[in-house]
Amino acid sequence: MIELAKEYVTGTRDFCPGLCLKTVVQGSYSQLPSVYAKQIEWAKREGYENNNVLYEVYVTNLAEVSQEDELVMEVYYPVRKRISKNCIKVGNNLLFESKEEQLAFNQSTDINGWVIDSTGTHAAGWGLTLTPMDMAKIGQLYLNGGIWEEKQIISLKWVEDSTIEHSRWKKENLSYGYLWWVNEDGYAAMGNGGNVIYVNTKKKLVISIAALFVPKAGDRMELIKNFIEPNL
Repeated sequence: MIELAKEYVTGTRDFCPGLCLKTVVQGSYSQLPSVYAKQIEWAKREGYENNNVLYEVYVTNLAEVSQEDELVMEVYYPVRKRISKNCIKVGNNLLFESKEEQLAFNQSTDINGWVIDSTGTHAAGWGLTLTPMDMAKIGQLYLNGGIWEEKQIISLKWVEDSTIEHSRWKKENLSYGYLWWVNEDGYAAMGNGGNVIYVNTKKKLVISIAALFVPKAGDRMELIKNFIEPNL
């Protein structure tokens, strides 16, 4: 059992580094370069990056031990989750206090967030504000079989299952998967007001359209098929 030595320095030392990788080193200080290297390697592999200055806490006093294997030190490597520049960014949760707030939301061009109810649950079927670029990223994720930046974010099986017909809107003769409308060239997510994520799996093409909420919006698929796609 190691008895903790009394510190020579008095007073409070407050580091407040936040989230850290912690390694306890017992024995010679010559191990430290290897410890640093392994912490950096682990952080990179697991999707973290350095967030502050690395620091050590000397648990035992070098002057009060008789051999190196009695030395104990804690090494802290402050980290934060690495955020890809290509990730989809969603702002704060949005809770409507009145119908006027919701109507204002429908016409806003600068609100960023996701609608929730009074219990904090997201409205999964609507209320997610995304830029056209972020919408295109979702389409590209599906076109890539669920892979983003060499990582399998969504299983290939789910991508395949969600983009085949599971039901049909007989009136319009349209096939529907899981949140995707399916056609002969691929599939599309079509939201209120003319918001669309269109994926053409044959041409390896993704098109996104963002629009204000308007009732009886024009046919965006006709716009894509007849005017956008032929010019790409």
